[in-house]
Amino acid sequence: MKYAVFDMDGTLIDSMPVWSNMGVDILKANGVSYPDNILEILTPLGINKGSEYLIELGLNMTKEEIFLTEVSYAAKYYEESIPLKKGVMEYLKSLKKAGVKMSVLTASPHVFIDPCLKRLKVDGFFDYIVSAEDIGVTKSEVKSFEILLEKMGAEPHETVMFDDNLKALETAKKAGLITCGVYDEASEGSMEEIKKLADMYIESFENLLQRLR
Repeated sequence: MKYAVFDMDGTLIDSMPVWSNMGVDILKANGVSYPDNILEILTPLGINKGSEYLIELGLNMTKEEIFLTEVSYAAKYYEESIPLKKGVMEYLKSLKKAGVKMSVLTASPHVFIDPCLKRLKVDGFFDYIVSAEDIGVTKSEVKSFEILLEKMGAEPHETVMFDDNLKALETAKKAGLITCGVYDEASEGSMEEIKKLADMYIESFENLLQRLR
């Protein structure tokens, strides 16, 4: 592995409970029904596409209103309390020491990710921190990975994508990347599919650290 690409929410940081509660709370407050797997659907979409999906479900709000509601709900958690997942800091240090070039590709906007990564003291590990808002395509589109690989100067077969979301892993695989599924409670419903799809699967980054010892 010469290059590594990390998803953020549910992979590097334990933020999915925040998003789960936020989406459900907004829909519940407005009396809108939703599918059981809504989190798995929303995760790779990002703020803009995710807002469109909520509107399709029947939410009577504009995209701008949804965005402002989500920002006010989530920003505090990203700035103050969302933690790294187990083993992340140690694993990033080990890759840095080995000369692996690392980047983040996430559906979340910079208003969330930048202060969070800075607070957790991991922003300096990454050459690029790319949000879907930067490139205008979601992680469910192969083009998102092509854009990032071009930035990194990386070839797909030299690059491992770490992600907890089935759709994002499917897309990364279509783009030719090596894939590593990461366990997260929010994606538990698709865990078996992720295990079958991904080239590797880990319960946490502590698993990878044990292999390095």
